[in-house]
Amino acid sequence: LNLKKNLSIKTKFTLSICLVFLVIIAGISTFLFHSSSDVISSSISREAQLVAEYNADTISEWFRSIENEMFLLSEVPAVKAFEMDKVKVLMNTLISKRPDYGGILVADRTGTATTVEGHVIDIGSRDYFINAISTGGLVYSDPMVTQATDLATIMLARPIFDDSGRQVVGVL
Repeated sequence: LNLKKNLSIKTKFTLSICLVFLVIIAGISTFLFHSSSDVISSSISREAQLVAEYNADTISEWFRSIENEMFLLSEVPAVKAFEMDKVKVLMNTLISKRPDYGGILVADRTGTATTVEGHVIDIGSRDYFINAISTGGLVYSDPMVTQATDLATIMLARPIFDDSGRQVVGVL
């Protein structure tokens, strides 16, 4: 109480002006902080969207290149005839050039498949195989962890047509 009585009017006025000035500065600082934060946040979101779109385009192009390679492989006469000695050479050559491929296999209509390593497995009950046989079209599986590699994998199944191009004789 004594301090209040000892302060002059000039000091009280100066303190009041300083307090008002501090409140104004705090308000402006808060406003600028939130405005800057919003600008930075929207810039980061926009940049993230652009990066995501670029990555999606890159991945889509990668999948299209795989689709094209599998189409070309499915048109090779040795593949259509299931001449597995020749097919394994072709698959190994392709795998050596595309280490990002998890593997390649060729299956007949029953689902008996030969892998690039030469293993014989049964894929007859797998959705991607069934859908490729039944639709005669390109099929992508849902991501799954394969028993062979224990890695998340997406299977691309391409039908193999006979020489007339009408009947599906297997799946690549």
